[in-house]
Amino acid sequence: MVVTRIFDDSDDPDSLDFDYVAIFVSSAAELLGTALTIQLIDRIGRVKTLVGAFFSAGISLFFLCILTDADIAPRAVLIAFALLGRAAEMASACVVWISTVEILTTEILSTGHSALNAVARIGAFFSPYLVVESNPLWFVGLVFLIVNMVAAVTASTLVETQGMEMGKAVLAEEPSSQQVLVSNYKKMNSEDDVQRS
Repeated sequence: MVVTRIFDDSDDPDSLDFDYVAIFVSSAAELLGTALTIQLIDRIGRVKTLVGAFFSAGISLFFLCILTDADIAPRAVLIAFALLGRAAEMASACVVWISTVEILTTEILSTGHSALNAVARIGAFFSPYLVVESNPLWFVGLVFLIVNMVAAVTASTLVETQGMEMGKAVLAEEPSSQQVLVSNYKKMNSEDDVQRS
């Protein structure tokens, strides 16, 4: 949404005169993000790829908004930051989907994804109010930076699952609330199996 705001060629907010080439190049970056993820995820690991993607996205989007707000960067530089930011956001989304499947069991994963999809709808509701014309772009860029840095720090605490069997990574760690949750779930299922037989 912020890319369409930045590459709006008219001064009239009601006009639909966009720089479609810049928006297309930025959107095509999702293919680049997916390709980078495929190349990096097994070479450097899930956690490093995820942290790098969130960090790159936050910095790129912050500078995209700051440079646009200051009106000091040429169009090519803005397109480059938009491309890098979108590619990094796509890469982080790809790694999150891969990592969660490898870390958690199917039962926990399905509940977690359902809960996060509900939270995502809340984010989707509020996002137009963040990028609206009345908010300065430096503020929007700062929010992007903070959110991505918090995500990068959080991602750095995840279990590295490179080379592990799906759903088993949580059991390789020291006892934690996740492991207790997994073992309690397994105990409940085994008790149900005993009662059924």
